Amino acid sequence: MSTTLCEKVVREGREFVRVPKGLANVIIDQTTISGVDPEGKETIYRGYLISDIGKHASFEEAAYLILYGELPCDEELKEFSRKLNSERWIPTKLIDALKTVPITHPMYYGAFGVLLLGMYDPNPDDMSRDTLYDRAIKIIAKLPVIFANGWYLSRHGHEIKPDQSLRHAGDVLRMILGGGIMPGDIEIRAFESSLVLYMDHGFNASTFTNRVIASTLSDMYSAVAGAIGALKGPLHGGANQRALEMMLEIGEPEKARAYVEEKLKKKEKIMGFGHRVYKVHDPRTDVLREWLSKLAEYNPEARKFLAMIDELEKAMWELKKIPSNVDLYTAALYHVLGIPKDLYTPIFAIARVVGWTAHYIEQVTHNKIIRPKEEYVGPTGFKYIPIEERCKR
Repeated sequence: MSTTLCEKVVREGREFVRVPKGLANVIIDQTTISGVDPEGKETIYRGYLISDIGKHASFEEAAYLILYGELPCDEELKEFSRKLNSERWIPTKLIDALKTVPITHPMYYGAFGVLLLGMYDPNPDDMSRDTLYDRAIKIIAKLPVIFANGWYLSRHGHEIKPDQSLRHAGDVLRMILGGGIMPGDIEIRAFESSLVLYMDHGFNASTFTNRVIASTLSDMYSAVAGAIGALKGPLHGGANQRALEMMLEIGEPEKARAYVEEKLKKKEKIMGFGHRVYKVHDPRTDVLREWLSKLAEYNPEARKFLAMIDELEKAMWELKKIPSNVDLYTAALYHVLGIPKDLYTPIFAIARVVGWTAHYIEQVTHNKIIRPKEEYVGPTGFKYIPIEERCKR
């Protein structure tokens, strides 16, 4: 079967379309939230280039844009920020439940906690417009608290309390670092920028999972939990963690080219390079490079990782013409910020949940259940044989 072309198939007098495995290059629906620009060079957030929003917008501004379709004015931003801050806590019973979880993959904490939030919602199936947006804000605000407490309660036995006097990104970073460290302004803005850049990205695997669940008219909590499950996979959300492991294995910038040459010789993948959307350049890397450069002015570790990225990018472009992607830069940035590498994928979810909730609302507002047709290629014609006959030796 072709992996690049769709073809018409007639079965039982009905016409179907067979599409490439993995839905590569298949458009399955329309969206006004995000997508690739007509020249294929950048992703658009509600009409704005992702690099523009990633460089200049706060988390609150970008989240408002993704959810509501426009950048907020002063009073709108104040009200949205107030709602987001007021929801940045989780019920005591949810904390008690997280105290019982074992040390495990941290993405389980997110899925578990979001589903528990659904159980505490008196009417999780209410699809009225205002309720959907209020629910989205609630999930966006609470998910970081869930992840931080799942991680630190299971490993260190202490609860992480949010500080609702702080803006969202700063408090998220503080909680992710364990609650006892208050990062500096540049560290917070660099982290905030990464959240904005990760906020949405078309019909990626987790967003598509979220929309499939939404299309059944299941509740938002279930759709977000399903998306978290999809993001957990190493081919989706785990890429930046593996990119960090690669750079730690390389160790020094001057060893980067030899590492690339050896990996390519063995036909092994170089983490943090290549993207199904960006074939020439990932514009998100430009934004994070600026922040890494600012950190490198006073942080030796940032200087070292920036130099290593330079060597990796140069080698990969000269040898394979493959550009780096955002995961290479977030891997370095999060390491410099002191974030445990196992929390990289939860951070991805903390950002992408904005997109998931926006896509949920868009899906249920213009809904048709997503139910593709399969092509069965197994055997036929078998007849049931009683167990006493079919199991004779």
